[in-house]
Amino acid sequence: MNSYNLLTSDYASTTLLQKVQNEREITNISFSHPLYQNVFEKNVNNFQYPKTNEFYKIKTGASTALAFQGNEPFLVGGKSFFLFTASLSNQNSNFINSPLVVPTFYNMAIGSLKLAPLYSVLGQSVSIDVSTSLAQDDILKLKKGDYEFIPQQQSLSNKVALSFNESLQEDGSYAILQNEKPIKNISFNYNRNESNLSYLNITEQKMASTSTSISSLFETIEKDNSVTELWKWFVILALALLFIEVLIQKYLK
Repeated sequence: MNSYNLLTSDYASTTLLQKVQNEREITNISFSHPLYQNVFEKNVNNFQYPKTNEFYKIKTGASTALAFQGNEPFLVGGKSFFLFTASLSNQNSNFINSPLVVPTFYNMAIGSLKLAPLYSVLGQSVSIDVSTSLAQDDILKLKKGDYEFIPQQQSLSNKVALSFNESLQEDGSYAILQNEKPIKNISFNYNRNESNLSYLNITEQKMASTSTSISSLFETIEKDNSVTELWKWFVILALALLFIEVLIQKYLK
């Protein structure tokens, strides 16, 4: 027990409390857990429950993916840490024969390596993992044409974690080089927020008018034009009055 707790204490403060020697069925699936997102078309309430003969009660800050009856955790964890509270041997459990075993271990494997998205946005913090091993003093670098860039990187046992921040300024597709040989490609684009269109709210515009049909729109336009055409009659009337005034002044002398 002490060796188990020494191993798990650094992961979400996980502590094994005691062994329970009692057969339990694994009945609760956390469908919102990242491990099972996009796995089920709908929530499943009745399936062939796997079971265990004995398990450990635990105290942990990690989220529960699978649980026994009574909500005792069977599988907890997230990202790169997962812990089964029971042995998966055939003598103790039939979990490896259940339909859950495939999505469980597949998504664990997928989540253990940060895959690069189709493209990343310049000016944002981005972190990806490259599945390779570096010798001592070796580094990975990015290259696009004549431009080369060495990102922040952390070499682990079977992968290299690359981190990008605002230091990369030029968009495009880059080749990730190891010993001058390309092993992967990564792309960066400019932020497209400036392309998001913002529209005026018509209800807030005092001078705006709306129409519910084409016919009502043309009627409104015709009425507006008929109002603006009145200025012609005022001009004609002014000229007529001016002509009459000239005649009066001429003949009444």
